[in-house]
Amino acid sequence: MFKSSQPSKNKVLLLSLFVPFSIIMLLWTQWIGTLCYLFSVFLIVVVMRLLRKSSFPILRDFIIIILVLTVVFSSAIWIRIFVVEIFLIPTPSMAPTIRPGGRIIVEKISYGPLKPISLIQIPWLNAFSKMSCDSVLTYQRNQKRLSGCSSIKIGDVVVFTSPINEQLLVKRCVATGGDTIKMVEGELFVNGNHVICPEAIYPYLMYTNRSPDLLDHIKGKNLNARKERAFAYSLSLNEVQKAEFLELEFIDSGVYFSKQKQFNMLVEKYDASSIILDTSVLNHKYLNEIYPDKCSNAYEFPPIYLPKRNDTIKLNELSIRVYQRLIESEGNRVKVTHGDVLLNGKIEYEYIFQNDFYFMMGDNRNNSLDSKDWGPVPEFMILGKVLFIWN
Repeated sequence: MFKSSQPSKNKVLLLSLFVPFSIIMLLWTQWIGTLCYLFSVFLIVVVMRLLRKSSFPILRDFIIIILVLTVVFSSAIWIRIFVVEIFLIPTPSMAPTIRPGGRIIVEKISYGPLKPISLIQIPWLNAFSKMSCDSVLTYQRNQKRLSGCSSIKIGDVVVFTSPINEQLLVKRCVATGGDTIKMVEGELFVNGNHVICPEAIYPYLMYTNRSPDLLDHIKGKNLNARKERAFAYSLSLNEVQKAEFLELEFIDSGVYFSKQKQFNMLVEKYDASSIILDTSVLNHKYLNEIYPDKCSNAYEFPPIYLPKRNDTIKLNELSIRVYQRLIESEGNRVKVTHGDVLLNGKIEYEYIFQNDFYFMMGDNRNNSLDSKDWGPVPEFMILGKVLFIWN
């Protein structure tokens, strides 16, 4: 009688799957992901061998269940760290792309995942670690990013850590390191080229020619509109929606709220002095810091150059006003004394940036705290790219 070779074939098949996968993880995630994975496999193999001839089946089954749950939990942590995470969005800053209460799947392979170096950076386990915002950002600065398959591009919807606290934010990247960005009457220009974001919404004032009621027309279209007075409505629209509205026979005209001159002309034409331009979001801290005399509202600001890695700038009172927040985000203490710029207590005349920086904005341009408030975002704060959205 010959013994069946089926067990040997099974072992060969398992090894052919296990070995290449382990090598790939070893090369990509280096020690941390591979260590958890190999330890789990080793633990299962050893314990299963010890329990194979156990005379306590109940104990054996209990230990097997614990091992399986441990492996499942470790795998879930590994997936959240290196592959994908799911987030709930509570605010309207990315509406209508992502509405409040919507969920997003964020994948980390495109840009390359960040290797955790502290318990606070490991999902679920970070509940046992309490740290200040400064400590969180310090750990982030020291993290290494694994190799990804693409770079961050204009138009990407990105999840990142807020530069002013440890909260995670989701915004759209509108400019990358090495770009010069400016805004004129709400229109973005990058390196002198007009950048159109079809998803972005802006506030508009629209008049009807006295019939019908605009609120009746937009029912069921998931649009927020407010009747300001007879035949005058304020609502937020993207470029496609605005064009569709202006083609309607009963729409007389529409004007973007930030265009003060056009707004005033429209108010005068229709004797609508009771309608007031909403200025509640027209002042942003970062823009006012760097251009205190040139940023009269959130829809206009002069050119801002975004540094890229290894860029060198001259340090003086003018440049430090624009780049102080960025230099401090890289872990430096900045102070200006009698015209001299002190970095970490020493007078310096040049500074070399260690990161690429990105300008992030919400699609709901009239209701978003973004880079206009806290400045460009360094690369080490970026977690991943939004892969899927469901509202």
